[in-house]
Amino acid sequence: MKKSLILTSLLVGAISFSGCGSDSDSDGGGKDNPAPTPGNNTAVTVTPVTTKVVCDPDAITFEGGSYDVKYAAEGDVTVVCQEAGGMKYGEYQLVAGVQTLTIVDATKVENFAIDLTTAKGTATDTYDYKAGTINHKINGTFEGQVAKYDCTETYPSPLPTTLTDTTSIEDLLDWYGDSNNRISSDCPQSYYSDFEGDTEQANKGTVEFIENYTLTDNNGKKHLITNTGEMIFK
Repeated sequence: MKKSLILTSLLVGAISFSGCGSDSDSDGGGKDNPAPTPGNNTAVTVTPVTTKVVCDPDAITFEGGSYDVKYAAEGDVTVVCQEAGGMKYGEYQLVAGVQTLTIVDATKVENFAIDLTTAKGTATDTYDYKAGTINHKINGTFEGQVAKYDCTETYPSPLPTTLTDTTSIEDLLDWYGDSNNRISSDCPQSYYSDFEGDTEQANKGTVEFIENYTLTDNNGKKHLITNTGEMIFK
């Protein structure tokens, strides 16, 4: 089981907000967003691409909180509940009878609703795998400063690719671009500011999330995945 299956949602949401509000960007905003006003919305706003639940493991508890996720899927990529060390988790697999699956187009939309001690608001990342683009939209506050961004990065496309097992599926779903190979970006420097130390501060509150994947194979068939969940910090 990849660590990302448990931690990606928290880290993406927290790091997105912790990368905002740098002193080097005094208006706190991204491209074409002068003098923004903070958003008060702390609820996920993306509609699931599928509600066919295939795995709903028990919430994972850790010191100071919990992580709960539910997996839904339709098509030739599914999620199977597994157990290791007394912990249940979801594992991506091809459905029975399918040995390989060539993906030629894919999109991912990650939507976070963050209500933490140091960060509040929403963050949405939209991935176009074929184009190699990732659009970041953030509206909220981080450590009392306005955090508002709407910017896009471009990377080499990871497609086409052939899925054969859990690892290959996870590698595709977890694609987020390699900063060493970034082709272009209109995100301001403040978006990339290194505030990782701040993400380790004690936080209380919740991070709700939804992740939608739409994979299209070389025969034009679509395969849908929706992960929904919540992290609670006490």
